[in-house]
Amino acid sequence: IKESEKIFVNKINILGNNITSEEFIRNNLIVDEGDPFNKILHNKSINKLRSKGIFGKVKSKIIDTDDAGLKNIELTFEERPTGEIMAGAGYGSDGSTFSVGIKENNFNGKGITLETNLRLTEESVKGSFNYKHPNFLYSDRALSTSLDVIETDKLNDFGYKSSLNSISLGTSYEQFENTFFSPTLSISNESLETTSDASAAYKKQEGSYFDTSFSYGLTLDKRNSAYQPTSGFYSNWYQQLPVV
Repeated sequence: IKESEKIFVNKINILGNNITSEEFIRNNLIVDEGDPFNKILHNKSINKLRSKGIFGKVKSKIIDTDDAGLKNIELTFEERPTGEIMAGAGYGSDGSTFSVGIKENNFNGKGITLETNLRLTEESVKGSFNYKHPNFLYSDRALSTSLDVIETDKLNDFGYKSSLNSISLGTSYEQFENTFFSPTLSISNESLETTSDASAAYKKQEGSYFDTSFSYGLTLDKRNSAYQPTSGFYSNWYQQLPVV
């Protein structure tokens, strides 16, 4: 048994990130400047960046320096479009429908996900807004929030009109090694208005309701890589509990 050569990371050069901030990339590196160089952890960092879905290619090159115990790492990124837009229209038994949606997976170059959707029919309006920050306030915890609004007006045909407004706030982080915890608090307000034409079931439910619920999920990730894994498994468990 003999001691192996000690190699440390001297400098990490990041190239090709015209949109994505260097700060976001460095936050996803397990091996940083000044750390002992570990090839396994270095490859894990590269695969973690590839799994974000915002880069076309991620290349790594280890460069020798004048000091045999120091290495430079050169990371080259090829960015790809991260915005999405969706629009659709149709006609069916419920009448005409129009929908539109916009999504950005790398807002402000920080890996933030923003998504908004709107769906209109002759009797309903459905809208949603979703926000997710992968590393909120450098806490290694993701922050997510969503807002949903649903309005349905069927007074003329079925004698009822309903509305549902809900908002949620949640987070996700690695509680133990390969085990992730994701709690979420949701608040909603629902109201139902009926006329004499409504069914007995709807009339019994008429009124306004306020609900608060707490949900949480546990995820066990035993994959050997977040990007194109070749072994392991991914398992999750979810539960929702009423509070008010």
